[in-house]
Amino acid sequence: MENLVDELLLASYDKAIKLNLEREFILILEKEIKRRGLPLTSTLIKYYME
Repeated sequence: MENLVDELLLASYDKAIKLNLEREFILILEKEIKRRGLPLTSTLIKYYME
């Protein structure tokens, strides 16, 4: 996970949500995003919660 560039990590998270991939996978990406202190945009969170 640490080898992923921040932008690629965020793009992967966005795509995983839009493709409705496994929740566990999305949570792994989300945990890494939070660990890095990257912002989770409200758009992504809103899309995920719907």
